[in-house]
Amino acid sequence: MDVWKYNLVNDTISQNPGYLLPNEMHFDIYIGPDQELCIVGRVDHNYICWASITHCTETDLSVSIINRLLNLNPTMFSTTGYALSSHYEKVMTWHRFSILKKERDGQSQYFSQGTHLYFDTNHRYLAKWLANEISCFYTQESLKCQFRLVDKTYVTILKGYEKLLKREKSVEHYFDTKPLRSILEAESYLRLAKDQDVRSTYLSCMKECQSLYNLYMSKVR
Repeated sequence: MDVWKYNLVNDTISQNPGYLLPNEMHFDIYIGPDQELCIVGRVDHNYICWASITHCTETDLSVSIINRLLNLNPTMFSTTGYALSSHYEKVMTWHRFSILKKERDGQSQYFSQGTHLYFDTNHRYLAKWLANEISCFYTQESLKCQFRLVDKTYVTILKGYEKLLKREKSVEHYFDTKPLRSILEAESYLRLAKDQDVRSTYLSCMKECQSLYNLYMSKVR
């Protein structure tokens, strides 16, 4: 299967990094509430060599894309925002996990933040295993979301968090709300909520968290 047509990083938007990039990449996996899927091949914190938007149910396609990435010697690079273009803001609201290369027992292996499992980089079924991480992550995180929202009162709690975060724009408030930000970051699975009100309220909370962080960083500089 020729999957290159799915890559949003192409000649048209290719950029010259201007510095030597590392030889290896890791995978950033974004999943939307309707099982939309964005696979990003990230080279470093600035540049990517792959970005595709498909669907979690297209298992064979995901396997083919990951297999292509595992064997890719990238020559074209871009930024996430430039590659995703009009899709960027939407994809950034999706739930995310990464698959990274780590040293374990003297060997370089892939580590999934989704299930905390390690995978042999030389195994013949590596692409299939990594693609399976996508469905495993979506299933377990969706269940977390369902259990969290089994009682509708949690929506009211979220709105209370939102109101609290908006109460004040100051460095002091940034530090005061640190425990709350930690709670919200751990509940990122709410990005998969079927209820639009839940998702929008959660994303509003995270936007306020980012605003407070930006305020703090501005003061520090």
